[in-house]
Amino acid sequence: MVKLIRIIRVFFLFLPLLHGLAACGGPGSNGEQYLQRLSEALDRAVITAPAELVQYPARRTLQRPVPPLNISVTEFARLHACDMGGLLGARNGSLARLAQDSQRLLYELTWLEAAQGCIEQGQNWLQPLVEQKTSSLPDMLWNATFASAELSTAMGQSVASSSHSAQADQYFRMLADLINSALQQDRLPLENEFENTLRQLTLNARIGERRRYWSTLRTQLQAASEALSQREPPICLSGLPNDRSRRLLAVFQRYYASLWQVEFSQLLSADERWLTALARSVNLLQNSAPLEFQTWYDITLNPHVSNSEWQLTKQAVADHVKAWQGLFEQCGIDVARLRGST
Repeated sequence: MVKLIRIIRVFFLFLPLLHGLAACGGPGSNGEQYLQRLSEALDRAVITAPAELVQYPARRTLQRPVPPLNISVTEFARLHACDMGGLLGARNGSLARLAQDSQRLLYELTWLEAAQGCIEQGQNWLQPLVEQKTSSLPDMLWNATFASAELSTAMGQSVASSSHSAQADQYFRMLADLINSALQQDRLPLENEFENTLRQLTLNARIGERRRYWSTLRTQLQAASEALSQREPPICLSGLPNDRSRRLLAVFQRYYASLWQVEFSQLLSADERWLTALARSVNLLQNSAPLEFQTWYDITLNPHVSNSEWQLTKQAVADHVKAWQGLFEQCGIDVARLRGST
């Protein structure tokens, strides 16, 4: 199988890489054309039926409880000694109660930075409060990201007016960097930095759209693989090429190798980049992830789970290569010599 993949990659160098045609055809058009030609060459129907996708969990099930920080009147008065009284008052104001989770997070990070300054000035009584708030920081980060309205939109399946953007990779990497910096408390995020990153993910990330694409791709590849593998009687009874195998080879060369495979390989490579960046954020907040999220993530996007939607999609690609390999071997077709005949 590895040898066949290498040969096909070399084979691409000798085929017209019709990227423009692939893009203009729209999502799935090259796949549909390939299945139609394959069906005609095999003289049997190739039927596909994408599965229903699991919905992103509701926000109320994703929210993590954060215990309040209670201080006495005396302690509140002592906060004024290092200019923290106003900060605490702002947190308890009416506007603060309406703030988004990302805005509350920025306040908590600002409070921690100010409290550390107070401790350096000799206010050691603040140390237990700092430890309590620091222990809640992962949950606050979780609420401000994966349980937020912005990421619920980006991760959900609603059909939006815009499509998934290549910039999603960039913004998922920015989110992971922000989460890591906040957890390490080595840099206070700039004002609105979290909000802006989440807003950009809302605009650029369409994970539901990508999952629907994977589902269609999987079912098309699986149906084609089944049609190629279940051949009765075999295509080449003598073990040598014949007219039918040559028609199938033409379908492989023209509609799969030079069109559809080029198209979906580029898209899956882009998907792998943002999936890797997303996995970093998930791993950083692993201990705060509710069971509902972890179950959804393992079923859908987790690159380390063999039966996730992502891994099943990659497996469908590999299985399709095996199906063609079986046909080539049965018909005595030397794939290594294909490039010489193009």
